[in-house]
Amino acid sequence: MKHYLLEGIIDERCLRDFIAFCNQYDEEQKVVFLDSDGGATSYGMAIANIINTSPELFTVIAINSIRSCAAELFLMCICRRIVQPGTTAMLHASGREVRVLNSGIIASELERFEVEQLNKNIDRQLNFWAKYGLTESELTDFKMGKDVLIPYLRLKEMADNG
Repeated sequence: MKHYLLEGIIDERCLRDFIAFCNQYDEEQKVVFLDSDGGATSYGMAIANIINTSPELFTVIAINSIRSCAAELFLMCICRRIVQPGTTAMLHASGREVRVLNSGIIASELERFEVEQLNKNIDRQLNFWAKYGLTESELTDFKMGKDVLIPYLRLKEMADNG
């Protein structure tokens, strides 16, 4: 059995390192310890998709704190999931930093396009979290970009019932 600590920011480097780990131990059982403040949703989804190609080879253990896309990554995994006692989660809608001109217009066409795509993605995220029992109030906060805090026992229930 091989172990991997997925910590820190989920970004291109994190995905590249995880791919290398999976390629090195292709057919072996793997335990992934997840302790992350989040990062780029697209990279988190890619990691979950890798795990989900062979869920029988993976166990993902949430430790300490899983925030933002790390929480989504954890619950997207269809393998065995474990929540270490005391672990918490924080959820919020995906965001993007953009440059805004004095006129109030987003500076670049690409940034405007990316914001439009984020707005289209919000329904997918809301449906995902509704499936895990977020209340209407929590879903509203989520949509508004506020942090939704999930304590250990609730996170464990989400992992056990998802």
